[in-house]
Amino acid sequence: MNSLSVAETDVTVIGAGTTTTVAARKDLRGMNCPSDLATNADEGPVQLKLQKFPPTNFGLQNRCFSASYYTRFPFVEYSVERDAVFSFYCRLFPSSASEAAFTREGFNKWKDLGESLSKHARSCSQADASAKWSAWRQTRLSSKPVIEQLDRHAKTIVEQNQSAIGTLAKIAIVCARQDIGLRGSCEKSCDDTDNTKNRGNFLELLDLIKSESSSVKSHIDRLPQNARYSSKDSQNELLACAANVIKQKIIGEVNNAGMYAVIVDEARDISKTEQMSVCLRYVDGHDVKERFLNYVTLRNDLCAATLATATAGSLQSNGLDLNYCRFTEEQWLTLKVVC
Repeated sequence: MNSLSVAETDVTVIGAGTTTTVAARKDLRGMNCPSDLATNADEGPVQLKLQKFPPTNFGLQNRCFSASYYTRFPFVEYSVERDAVFSFYCRLFPSSASEAAFTREGFNKWKDLGESLSKHARSCSQADASAKWSAWRQTRLSSKPVIEQLDRHAKTIVEQNQSAIGTLAKIAIVCARQDIGLRGSCEKSCDDTDNTKNRGNFLELLDLIKSESSSVKSHIDRLPQNARYSSKDSQNELLACAANVIKQKIIGEVNNAGMYAVIVDEARDISKTEQMSVCLRYVDGHDVKERFLNYVTLRNDLCAATLATATAGSLQSNGLDLNYCRFTEEQWLTLKVVC
């Protein structure tokens, strides 16, 4: 088979002496696509260069398509029939996330074309469609199956996303370690000329790192708009994950030590909630360490038995063996009475 028709049913494509099953598509004309665009992957994007493209009235101005977009966005193809542009890759290899404006309907809001194409070029659907088209071409030139090439692309995307999340986590940890707040008064993107807006240390540090590293900027900008992992909830979750990793390390050191002591203190916070801090004292190698474990919210009953029960519950919920705690049964009972 010398070309790949656009369909949504499985067909077999033979290339470079091997047979590979791929998700092909039915004829583009059957999907209500313009008849003057490419009908298979071999033809490439249709990039007509007219002396004058048809103008469209927008308010008091007439705007039209410009052939200069072909250079900036090689995937763009122009349909005279629709007087609209399409994405060649997404049109031939659409997915559930593909934008209808660039696959079926066509985009002709010329005033917003540059911004919309830039956003589409960074989208996951465009990246996936481009990868599928590249994999199909490579299959024609090599003996590697499409599924293997797509799998390699998926692994690359996962690695890039992990790198992006790793950068965000490091920023959150630096802010926590330096004891500086993460959030600001205006976390939405602000005008660069407005210096009164404070987006917070987390977002400002992120912008700084992106400005200094093109690879970080590329990985962060490739994240989907609904999964940027920079919102206040994501910041809290990153800190919670880091705290959990640290807590597990502390618990591991305590279990390796074979014994530990407990330091607890109870106080009322500004909201008049009774809280008890639980700290551990243990030996790690030749060093004596004291580490904070967690807070325990207490009821109104603050008797010794309640505090002792809350302490034991905190230790057990964190996977610590009470038998390793250096209290004899008699001392523990005494603690319950005089604590």
